[in-house]
Amino acid sequence: MIRRRHDHRPTGVELIQCLPSELRGAPSGAVTIHELEHRVVASTAYVRERLRRDDETVILIEQEVRAAGRPLYVRVGYHPVELGLERLSAAVRDLDTRASIPDARAAFRLLFGRELGSSDTVLEAAAADVATARVLGLEPGDPVLLREQLLCDVDGVPWSLSWVHYRSDVVMATTARGSLTALSSS
Repeated sequence: MIRRRHDHRPTGVELIQCLPSELRGAPSGAVTIHELEHRVVASTAYVRERLRRDDETVILIEQEVRAAGRPLYVRVGYHPVELGLERLSAAVRDLDTRASIPDARAAFRLLFGRELGSSDTVLEAAAADVATARVLGLEPGDPVLLREQLLCDVDGVPWSLSWVHYRSDVVMATTARGSLTALSSS
């Protein structure tokens, strides 16, 4: 049985953002980003389809993010290899060390040199796997909020496909506008 404490209000994260609103623009010390892995990996059929590229490889960027020393999320992102591993890694590390944390639109511009046009986002409840649970300080099987997100530029070109595993006891998803779609069993 999973028991959840309801003695505090979770931090809200807008679906397009990675960080809660109170942490965006906060001094960089309020949030710590640990770069777990940056490398070129073999792509999968699903990643190629979502990024709309036929490349056999993609750039993997994996990060752990903490707020006030507490694990907040783990992000695994896949990016077109044409960006160049060294260039993209340097841009990501530059974002990590800025005086304040930029919002998603500013980060997209800094990373990809283009304006953010759209975000295709799916949010679901999931069970933490062993590796994710270890990084987030959870037990395997504990619930997490899992967000799959595809970010495209203003021309509709995809540049980032990511999965973010949020600790479900400290984060909730919010949206200012949009709609929810009910799942059907048919």
